[in-house]
Amino acid sequence: MQTDTIHDLRQPDDLNRAIDLVAAQHDGIKQLILAHGYPESRHAPSGYEGLLRSIVGQQISVLAAQSIWSRVLATDAHDPHRFLALTEDQIKTIGLSRAKAKYATALAEAVVSGMLDFAALDHQPEAAVIEQLTAIPGIGVWSAEIYCLFALGRQDVFPAGDLGVRYGAGLLFRNPDNTPDPTLTGLQAIAASAPSTKELIGLAEPFRPIRGALAMVLWHAINTEKERLKSEAESQKAEAARLKKEAAAASKAAKAAKANQETKAGKKTKADEASNPAKATKANKATKTTKKPKT
Repeated sequence: MQTDTIHDLRQPDDLNRAIDLVAAQHDGIKQLILAHGYPESRHAPSGYEGLLRSIVGQQISVLAAQSIWSRVLATDAHDPHRFLALTEDQIKTIGLSRAKAKYATALAEAVVSGMLDFAALDHQPEAAVIEQLTAIPGIGVWSAEIYCLFALGRQDVFPAGDLGVRYGAGLLFRNPDNTPDPTLTGLQAIAASAPSTKELIGLAEPFRPIRGALAMVLWHAINTEKERLKSEAESQKAEAARLKKEAAAASKAAKAAKANQETKAGKKTKADEASNPAKATKANKATKTTKKPKT
């Protein structure tokens, strides 16, 4: 693949060129792009702030992470020197757990001491960057890969262990040893089709040296597919509610019609009795004779 003109996946033009190249290698990727469109470029903060934000967001919801991050900014704790000056109570007020406070402190100390030089990382290969970042407590391989991809714009980073990437691969690749249960639908069927991390590393190998573009396509595809499934489920729910409402209205109308008919029949009987007393008396006698005698 001719990748000389691709330098930074954070740049929209570079990302689109890289995606076109990986699509040229696999018809399934072309189909994903036709179905879900091109992903937008993403640019995460680099340096201490970017890594601290990844620590803050670990294993919590997006909304919770945003809330904590707003307090980080309010206390200027996105600066490593300022973070190290915080008291234990101030860190608790920010909302960091004991473990995350430990990780953030280790990161700040590495930056302040010069052990972690972000300017130098910009010029090092991905493997060296990941090795240095993962030496810091709290920063795992996934966090380091995400940093390389979105903070540094590296082209060939492929986080095969990311669940979103694996599920996106479930839309693209089919694992012959893991045929989905035909009873599964939606996201469950996609998950059943997803290759393992080890399998995905092998499947992505032909897309070097721009596997990052493949990851972006897979993320975008699964995210838009989730939205489609959600919209479809909501539409089905709304349709079921409409049918239930219509059935209830029809049942109510039928009961009203029946009650109306019974009322009309009662009124007709009374009218007949009023116009023909002899017939009514005879009918009453017949009714009495049919009653069972008391024992």
